[in-house]
Amino acid sequence: ATASGSRNGTFDNLQATVDGVGHTPPASVFTWQADDVGNWADASSWSFQGPSSNGIANNANHTAIFGSATSTTTTAVTNASVTLNRIEFNDSTKFNDSTNSYILAGGGSVNLAATTDPFSVDPSMTVLGTHEFQTGVNLMANAAVDVASNSRLTFNNALRLMGNTLTKTGAGTMDINNVLSLGGGTIDIQQGSVSGNGTIGGDVNNNGGTISPGNSLQQTSAVPEPASLVLLVLGTVGVVTVQRVCRKRDSYPEKTTASLVHIVSPLR
Repeated sequence: ATASGSRNGTFDNLQATVDGVGHTPPASVFTWQADDVGNWADASSWSFQGPSSNGIANNANHTAIFGSATSTTTTAVTNASVTLNRIEFNDSTKFNDSTNSYILAGGGSVNLAATTDPFSVDPSMTVLGTHEFQTGVNLMANAAVDVASNSRLTFNNALRLMGNTLTKTGAGTMDINNVLSLGGGTIDIQQGSVSGNGTIGGDVNNNGGTISPGNSLQQTSAVPEPASLVLLVLGTVGVVTVQRVCRKRDSYPEKTTASLVHIVSPLR
């Protein structure tokens, strides 16, 4: 049998006290420490506060911070699938500095997932400086990526939206240099630029940014909502078709054979 009754509790910074007994909540924020090259699965690559089952960032409630602990371009290697709610590239010393950046690489993948608490928080990423993924990235929920001005985030491996919406904000640039698999999802460009040499299949809504596809895009199709755009890149020679979707009866496609096209504002 189990007895029931009331319990008294207080919170003091990172420690919760229940009936006079202290309980430290599990670690949720992990900061990268390894310089040059580090193993994601090695607890010595991370610093954190509070108890952790294995000492690494790998949980839907975890935030991974790649900040000022390194002195040179640093590669964080994961050969397994890891899950995070939030990633922060936030070292101000790497602002507008492509020679001192973070590279997330390896044979595994990074999954961006919503938190598991009752008030679930969708995944997000903030980018200050120049950084890249050389491992695949999977969206397990709607996600937001904010790239600061004069900053750049590059996906050099598959980016899989898995039916979710990826919202791009911030004045910086997001590059997609591999397969962008939307799986019924959408990229919503609110600010800044999305560019690269990748293959896109799905919806791309430009609501205030710039789309700059590279010259190796092939068989790209975006099926828009009204007042957005269709971007078709056909064949291997970089023939680009930009079609306005008018609110009235008539629509007139505009064609160019240039391999680079800029759409600097939403279509009205």
